[in-house]
Amino acid sequence: VESAALAGAQLDNEQIRGMLQLLTNEAAFLVEAKVQKLLEPLPLDEQNLLRIDSILKVLGVESAADVEKMLGYFLADADDHELIHPNDAIKAIKAFVEDHQRRADAAKGKARAAAQTADEQPGPSREEVEFWARMASIISDKTLRVWNALEKALLKHNELLISRHAKMNDVASLHVQNNELKALLNQYLASRVNEDLICPPTQTIRLDEFASFQNTGPMG
Repeated sequence: VESAALAGAQLDNEQIRGMLQLLTNEAAFLVEAKVQKLLEPLPLDEQNLLRIDSILKVLGVESAADVEKMLGYFLADADDHELIHPNDAIKAIKAFVEDHQRRADAAKGKARAAAQTADEQPGPSREEVEFWARMASIISDKTLRVWNALEKALLKHNELLISRHAKMNDVASLHVQNNELKALLNQYLASRVNEDLICPPTQTIRLDEFASFQNTGPMG
């Protein structure tokens, strides 16, 4: 399994490959003994990769950018891009770790300074506090009570309007249904089928109306 630093680094770069090989050969003492023991059953390629990963973690190398920076300490000639002699590997490692630690400490110092500056931002002045305190009491208790009573009355009136609106919708719906029933009844009474009946519905309706008229008598 590759570390995050190795996964992002340009491993096709011969100088980086050479530097990693130097680390494996000259800085193996940075790998803990128990880790070394766990690596023994693995194939050689996996041993080297995991050993490099362990060394980089000890040195604080966490990204591909850190690997690139470390390479600068292992180049004997910046123009020819030749690596240092293996005997100088420990010096290069020490120089890198010291500079890397200084950069990390400087970054932490800036972060602390920024946090401290944020904490030291001045708060509201006494005049601002007094102003907002006055604004909080600008409306009297009597006015608030009147507003609360008015709000309750308006809410009750709104409920009444909603109820009335619902009833009006019911009445309109019944009116539509009544018209539909009338139209259906007229269609039924006007049908030619009624002519073949012994007692057509129209005659029955007229007889019922006459009987009702006799029972109630003429109005007036």
